[in-house]
Amino acid sequence: MQSLKTLLALLVCTAFIFSFSFVAGMITDEWLPHKSAFSEQTLIASEEVSNKSKEEAVKKLEAAKDSWLQNGTIFLEWSGELQPFDKNHFTFYIPESVDYAQDSSSNTLKVELESSILLAEIETLTNSPDIFASLDSEKLLNDLMAVATVLDSDNHTFSVLDYLLDDSLVEKTTIDSIMKVSDEKVLKELKEGLSSKEMIVPAGQVFSVHDWLLKENVMLSDEASSIVASMIYQLSASTNFNVLERHISSDLPEWAVAGYEARMERGKMDLVLENPNKNNFTVTFSIDSSTLLGTLNGPALPYVYKIEEENKESYSPKTIVQYSASLLNNQKKVKEEGKDGVYVKLQRVAKDAAGTVVETASYSEDFYPPIHRIEQHSLIRNTVASNPGNSDSGSTPGNTNDSGSGNTGGSNTGGSNTGSSNTGGTNTGGTNTGGTNTGNSNTSGGNTSNTGDNNNSGNTNTGNNNNNENEGNSGNKPGSGPVNSGK
Repeated sequence: MQSLKTLLALLVCTAFIFSFSFVAGMITDEWLPHKSAFSEQTLIASEEVSNKSKEEAVKKLEAAKDSWLQNGTIFLEWSGELQPFDKNHFTFYIPESVDYAQDSSSNTLKVELESSILLAEIETLTNSPDIFASLDSEKLLNDLMAVATVLDSDNHTFSVLDYLLDDSLVEKTTIDSIMKVSDEKVLKELKEGLSSKEMIVPAGQVFSVHDWLLKENVMLSDEASSIVASMIYQLSASTNFNVLERHISSDLPEWAVAGYEARMERGKMDLVLENPNKNNFTVTFSIDSSTLLGTLNGPALPYVYKIEEENKESYSPKTIVQYSASLLNNQKKVKEEGKDGVYVKLQRVAKDAAGTVVETASYSEDFYPPIHRIEQHSLIRNTVASNPGNSDSGSTPGNTNDSGSGNTGGSNTGGSNTGSSNTGGTNTGGTNTGGTNTGNSNTSGGNTSNTGDNNNSGNTNTGNNNNNENEGNSGNKPGSGPVNSGK
């Protein structure tokens, strides 16, 4: 009996000693520093330390930390502005991390970051000493240290806005744009299609107005779609949005402003923008009896953006005359009123809080050629006869002087007697037998006094004498002409 008790006591003691040794070994491996080389597949941070001693692991991790400090950047972002965060602010405990690393597993480094340092960085970035009170600083600290504990050498950006508990301190962007629309049919389309709609321009993504209309099942005509696209394009002018695709019309629509039009045609033409910011922007619409109002809302932008007109020129139209047989005599019809052409070049200027220009980029360069005026005229037009001098229907015996007519004197047998020539008509004297008597020609603005010379070549003048006389009146008496004497 005594022997049985002794055997039982020995068994209990043996079991206790064995269990204690096993548990102690586990505790030692879990909580106490390593005294020998690490086993296979052991990682500390991003470095493999398999089969390495503690001293070797420490040296390798120190080198990895130095490399991490030189490669990759951690950014703090606020309202689109990025500020690098100095990695030297982190405090690394590499020997302690090696001592407590577990075999055959992935281990992180022990790292600390003082909250006071982070506060100073955020105040510098936001220019607001009160923002830290509205910030979930503990979460931001842990997220920053999570990058350091694994020595992640990629670039990382942490937006302060994502950690704010109260967004009342956040500066916001609000931009309005108004467009006058006179076509009631188009206004009705816009009101029915855009009522209660909200357009979201996603952060860091490309946005298509055409795709948004299809996705929202907004059925608009090309003109109504162009008005919407032009409004979005005008709203984005005062932002840092990038314009990837844009079209304009052949002539400037009445509702558009030169330099801000964006033409839309279903399946053919689109307006495509890119939002490079870390936050979404939202566009809301409001339509009344004659206007479309669009409002762009979002967080503050990194700079103040303003559109400046670099150059603008106007081109007057020409007048084109067409003749038409369908118009009555002296009738005229305007087929096209015509319109001035215009060239405009706009640039977007970005300024910082101090008003210093940090960036200038071309925003639009548009040209609309002039539309020429077209007039249609009749083929036949009334004409009014005119005489440089005075005209009179009166006449003198033997000589008549009228605009565009010939005046012939009397006739004698035997020859011809030609008087002088006046501008606008011919004056012919009488006829002499046996020869020709030709007067001199004198042109003096319409009234001429010309006396013919007698030329008789031994011939006898048979018949009566014919005298054609006109008094010279210096152009004052209608019908005045040359004086011709025939014998």
